[in-house]
Amino acid sequence: MRYNISENDGVRNEGGIGLFKGPGTTMNGAFIYNNTIYISPQVSNPGISGMYMLNWNTGIDNVNFYNNIFITTGGVPLINIPVGYSANFTGNIYWTSGSPFLIKYQGINYASLNAWRAATANEVMGGSNTGNNSDPLLSNEGAGGTIGFGNSLMSLNAYKIQSVSSPAYHTALDLSSLFAINPGVTDLWTTILPGGNADDLGANQLSAILPVKLLDFHGSCSGLEQEITWSTAEESEMKSFGLMYSGDGISFRKLADIRPRGSHSEYIYVNAITTPGNNYYQLTMTDLDGAVMNSPVVSIKCEAPSQKINVWPNPFIRYISVSLESTSPGPVSMVLFDAMGKIISKQQGQVLKGNNRVVFDGTENLPAGNYYLQVIRQDKAEHFKLLKVSEY
Repeated sequence: MRYNISENDGVRNEGGIGLFKGPGTTMNGAFIYNNTIYISPQVSNPGISGMYMLNWNTGIDNVNFYNNIFITTGGVPLINIPVGYSANFTGNIYWTSGSPFLIKYQGINYASLNAWRAATANEVMGGSNTGNNSDPLLSNEGAGGTIGFGNSLMSLNAYKIQSVSSPAYHTALDLSSLFAINPGVTDLWTTILPGGNADDLGANQLSAILPVKLLDFHGSCSGLEQEITWSTAEESEMKSFGLMYSGDGISFRKLADIRPRGSHSEYIYVNAITTPGNNYYQLTMTDLDGAVMNSPVVSIKCEAPSQKINVWPNPFIRYISVSLESTSPGPVSMVLFDAMGKIISKQQGQVLKGNNRVVFDGTENLPAGNYYLQVIRQDKAEHFKLLKVSEY
């Protein structure tokens, strides 16, 4: 079930999205994603909730909620799942519009997203927290009205993402790569989906002219420091890049404001003050009108020196970077081949003990296509398949 909007449904029954089954049947493998659910208190149904499971015949298994927006008002629970039932929630937004946060799950009331996450492992994926308890900044919440049978959904002027400042903007889980789910090609209003993490949460995909086209955003270790790099294809009326840092992936602080240099620019920032374990970075890009666009979050963890080699970005457009962690100083050789095995270019260099970064030059004029980079260090060769893509 995908790309639906529910406004105050369930006024006689339990809520906006409800699951139940009769005796002698099974329910397994439901995938519910990119829906927007709005529920306010209803006199005819004091037990209403945003999402519920009916406590009648267990056997509902493998139910998954991804990239949805749940909005309730007036103290209505966001979720109500009774004892004996369960579901998986990952990458959703929960907003109670000024009322206390409330999720009812397996007989326990949770007053915060963090408490529910810690107790049930919902909104956790691969050891990292997902989900968001913040205002999704949608238009005309609660005022969608009734479109009516046979009438065009294009006339609906509610539940659209208002700006790139929304936490729903470009924060979707990549359902295709993570779960082999085909998310479709359009939102409810037939707006084309860009795909992957560039999709928005809920039923609406924001169509906005962005101040910058970001080509890549990457972090690597450089000795005891961490090096953050990014590059742009287009910068239109940009005011600033804000580089944000977090030691836990939740609370971010600004490291620096960086002045834009114009289209086709590359940026490097070195952070010498980091914490043990993972370190997280994000760009906030602001245009002259105050609109803000956030990049994906990059996680960096610098470990003890080893012989590990990373090559990025992939796909690449103008350059290739090689991060090499070495236990001793010595020479390094890099050879770039085309898809037919022909040598395109060679580069020799020296690496120091610890973390090194080497930029492989001379790739900006290569035609788009597949390439192979051979990195030779201490008589050991490693090969990396790379894709060169056109800038436009």
